[in-house]
Amino acid sequence: MIAPDAGTKVYLDASPEERARRRYAELQARGLDADYEAVLNDLRARDDYDASRPTSPLATATDATTIATDGRTVDELVTEIETLVRERWRDLATSEEHDARDGSTHHGAHR
Repeated sequence: MIAPDAGTKVYLDASPEERARRRYAELQARGLDADYEAVLNDLRARDDYDASRPTSPLATATDATTIATDGRTVDELVTEIETLVRERWRDLATSEEHDARDGSTHHGAHR
């Protein structure tokens, strides 16, 4: 995890097929001979290893928002993440305003 104390956590996810498609296109663009099925099988094997390795297995943070990236542009993803963060900040500000009116506080809230 990059920022475990972040107020908003995002996990970008793509299906193995989408990731293989991207990798296959990248290899071809570099002029390398590649087989899509081999790329897909390699990615699946790596995913299995990453999820089951004994030290630091790959896992999504329980409080992260998962965003599927299949077929989406970087601009679309940035817009979605920006909207998510703005909504979380707005909700936090609203909560803090409510708490201030009520005289209560949230200790340890992260922004």
